[in-house]
Amino acid sequence: MDKYVQGLVQEAAAVDVHSHQGTNGVWQARSAWELLSYHWLATDLRCAGCPAELFRESHLDDRDRFCRAAPYVKAVRNTVNYWCFQNMARDLYGFRDEYLDEGNCDWLFDAVAEKIEDTSWEVRVLDAARVERVSAAREATPRLADRYFPYEYGEYLICPGHSADPVACFTRVGESIQSAADLAAGIRERIQQLVKDYGVRALHIWIPLTFTYRRYEEGQVQAAFTKQLS
Repeated sequence: MDKYVQGLVQEAAAVDVHSHQGTNGVWQARSAWELLSYHWLATDLRCAGCPAELFRESHLDDRDRFCRAAPYVKAVRNTVNYWCFQNMARDLYGFRDEYLDEGNCDWLFDAVAEKIEDTSWEVRVLDAARVERVSAAREATPRLADRYFPYEYGEYLICPGHSADPVACFTRVGESIQSAADLAAGIRERIQQLVKDYGVRALHIWIPLTFTYRRYEEGQVQAAFTKQLS
């Protein structure tokens, strides 16, 4: 039964709603270091003793950083980030060793480098992962328009801490926001404008782990809003 369910999941088409595709005009990995230095995997590697300067010093050569970090990969083998990296290396680039290390890091670095200028690689990866549609930052211009949909960072829509002046974000022309109802209307108008101007189909929002949906009274919302402004 488990294998049956696993098979159904693996065969199902997916929509990637959290993508870094298109950021700063980048649509695919430019080096193996970009795969290994993904921030969550980088955190695991740092915890395993990988030198911090590899991630901080931008003047360092990518190959050098990749091979200097390689010996620490085995130490994070029980993490989900390692599992993702190892499977990408195997399924996409043909890596067959048990672990990345100083002896095989150049091989994998070169294997990734071979695909950098291959414009067909992007769609091959999407197809291999069975990802039908992918979110992309609204200011990006996808090479494959039929595979992407625009999204907007929406933290400032619900998390005032992400903006120096949350109310100013939604001040409507000729009006000032004085109540929670005004703020709700401002958020609505902002989203409608994003849809109209950019065709935005999704909002990218980080919310606290403690956040829960619950019923509320209008008075409670207004009280919280007034406190936020004070």
